[in-house]
Amino acid sequence: MAPRCGDGLVNQASEECDDGNTVDDDCCSNTCASAADGIPCGTGDVCSGDQTCQSGMCTPTSGAQALACLVPFSDAIITNFDDGTAAALALGDDTLGDAVSVGRGAWGVAVRPGGEEIWVTARDDNRVTVLDAADHTVRATITVGLLPLGIVFDPTGTRVYVASFNDDRVIVLDAASRAVKSSIRVGNGPSGLALDAAGGRLYVSNYGGNSLSVIDLASERVVKTIKTKKRPLELALDPLRGRLYVTNFTANRVSILGTISDSILATVRVGKRPFGVAVDPGRNRAYVTNAVSDTVSVIDGERCEEAGVIDVGDGPLGIGLDLPAERALVANSNAASLSILDTASNAVTATIPVGKTPVAFGGFVGVRANECPRTPLLCDDANPMTLDSCAAEAGCRFEAYPPAEAAGIGLDFLDTTVREAGVDKLGGTKRAVLLSSLVVNAQNALSEGAGTPKQGLKRADRSVRRFTRVVKKGILRRKMSCDVAAQILDLSRGVHVQLRLARP
Repeated sequence: MAPRCGDGLVNQASEECDDGNTVDDDCCSNTCASAADGIPCGTGDVCSGDQTCQSGMCTPTSGAQALACLVPFSDAIITNFDDGTAAALALGDDTLGDAVSVGRGAWGVAVRPGGEEIWVTARDDNRVTVLDAADHTVRATITVGLLPLGIVFDPTGTRVYVASFNDDRVIVLDAASRAVKSSIRVGNGPSGLALDAAGGRLYVSNYGGNSLSVIDLASERVVKTIKTKKRPLELALDPLRGRLYVTNFTANRVSILGTISDSILATVRVGKRPFGVAVDPGRNRAYVTNAVSDTVSVIDGERCEEAGVIDVGDGPLGIGLDLPAERALVANSNAASLSILDTASNAVTATIPVGKTPVAFGGFVGVRANECPRTPLLCDDANPMTLDSCAAEAGCRFEAYPPAEAAGIGLDFLDTTVREAGVDKLGGTKRAVLLSSLVVNAQNALSEGAGTPKQGLKRADRSVRRFTRVVKKGILRRKMSCDVAAQILDLSRGVHVQLRLARP
């Protein structure tokens, strides 16, 4: 419907047209003609994304636009530990800009959503330095806890989380005021951070405690502590599958965690001293730097195993992905260089000299300027047992179903997933039939009651626990597709938790 001139009322000062709809802003010029397609409109609602004019109507960002705006990377910010500097590599032509002093022990990087600022932790100065993303001048310095390492933003760019290694805390900063708002006690030696915006949780690797802390962002409380292999360090989330990859520095392993059950689903052997990790959800791959082996391991998420090894420079630490160009960038600490990897061929295509002891820990690949409409805030956490919604001011919200109802929903979803997986991915007809029958048994026990409600819950839980054992055995013996097995294992463990909570 084309916009029409109203009776003189206006929705915005810049508009002279009103179609009578007070929900959407109008897309008119000051002469009551339709504005050109692509002109921004809307209220900046984080749930729907910024809107643009399309054929005279204010239209939400399309799926294609949202995807395009997720990956318009233009800069990689390289922190140089021994120089106390950071420098921007322009990914269009791979030219390195001038180094800027950010403080002793430059370590972690986070690019503020919208691309206007770059925040860098200075480990040995106990501070965070805020850089202007356009000219890389220092906008502010903020004193935080002792030995700040990892740093990450929330998706709205209003809150910043910093891992304070020597305080055993995560420091929460207000991005606008640059003030410390609160701190959250976690495990021993917090190092890496990964924010699951869709799940409303922050994952923290506790290097000294051999564990992960799971923080509920709404309450800012640790809701679970998960034991891992030795010395968990860097974290990377696959949001499409709800999986978290964790490097275990002294165990030479990568742990794969499921975000429904918050449990370890599988571990993968890699090279010596795995440090950094980055995930390509589109290809279902993870890339891991091995600091002593001087290699990058390529993990195949379908099989949960190392599918390739790439030789890089001496002492690789941080790694980031330039997804549009199908490249990975690796900071070689001992070689003072950056290796550029072609992720299609798994080959090094260039080596670029940088500063002394580059670290580049965290999300160091980002946008310098983003003219795309804001992408919608995705609040679907892939967990069918929570009711997910989005609020313009508060962001994602999650409402827990009553435990028995949640278990029933989870079992229905599990039943569908098993049926759709196919015999081959489940490791043969016998295992497929067994898994399906166990889910049906649990559903029947839950719906029929099997005597008293408590007896029904116990019977359902027995079937679910047996289901879990069968899947774990299939993963260990490599009889099942690890991708599918990890998905149903994560879900079955989540159902088990709900069944236990539902017992009177």
